[in-house]
Amino acid sequence: MYQKKIGLAILLLILSIFLGSFLSLIDIPGFFEGKSQLNITSLLISASLAYLISVVVFLLDFSDHRHLNLVFASAALLFAGSFLGLTHHLLLALASFFIYFFFLSYIYISSLKKAELFVRFSPNEIFIPSVKKGFMIMLVLLAIIAFFQTRNLLTGNNLLTPAFTKLLVKPVLPIINKEISKQIKAQLANQKDLPTSMTNQTLIRLVLKESLKNMDRIKTKDLIGIYPEQIPIESVLVNSSGDIDLAPVVDDMALSITNNMNQKYGSFIGFTPFVIGVVVFFVLQSILWPFGLLTSLITPLIFKLLFSLKFINKNLVPKEIEQISL
Repeated sequence: MYQKKIGLAILLLILSIFLGSFLSLIDIPGFFEGKSQLNITSLLISASLAYLISVVVFLLDFSDHRHLNLVFASAALLFAGSFLGLTHHLLLALASFFIYFFFLSYIYISSLKKAELFVRFSPNEIFIPSVKKGFMIMLVLLAIIAFFQTRNLLTGNNLLTPAFTKLLVKPVLPIINKEISKQIKAQLANQKDLPTSMTNQTLIRLVLKESLKNMDRIKTKDLIGIYPEQIPIESVLVNSSGDIDLAPVVDDMALSITNNMNQKYGSFIGFTPFVIGVVVFFVLQSILWPFGLLTSLITPLIFKLLFSLKFINKNLVPKEIEQISL
């Protein structure tokens, strides 16, 4: 048993280092800027590592209980150390130490208490409930990570970035392109005295420039930070069928729009990190159930393998219980 406990403790320390490293790679604000591939990969690996760590802690429940707090503290120290090494954020690393130590302790104590309630060993009844609640602790850590990352991003009163502005506009841009293209085609169809020497693309840009003259200068300046005549219409893409694409215009104007929004809504910057942290917690909580379903399927297989390898064994022991009668 002693050798197995040492092996599990070493495995816990190693997994803790990897978990801290992958969690530090998660860039929560990056999700809003389209940098999702690395974030999703890091998040999935972190969830898998946290699950494996929970299994290791659960197995330590059935070993000699001495010095386990020291093992958990060492694991939390390595976890926070890897976090600090990659993020260089002392306060966040300190918070991660206590949260991770609490996570390990909760999994250990909760699963141990549940194991004492059951006559027959059932990993899904004993282990899974503890893991689900334990993962809520890790979600708190992710929310805190989001808080600090957002706060660092917003230094200098930058509530938005040009990349984030482009990301906000991207979903509605096809609709805008389609509607404006329809309006331009209808307008060109109603004008009989158009110069025949101009190409279709030139005519469309001419119509767009004329449309800018009808825009309210003050309202436009207030909305996007520049006057109508400063909008780079020459960047509009026009295909052979006369449909337009305003994406290059948005790219050229992203900085102006972003600066304008930052000036208008800079007073809300102080609340943004907290709001982002809360949103991250509830969003991740809402998508936690598929992972719980997956672990419910995998966990019995893992313990079946451990039993078949004789790493853990079942023993029947007499147990006295209190019975109330009249």
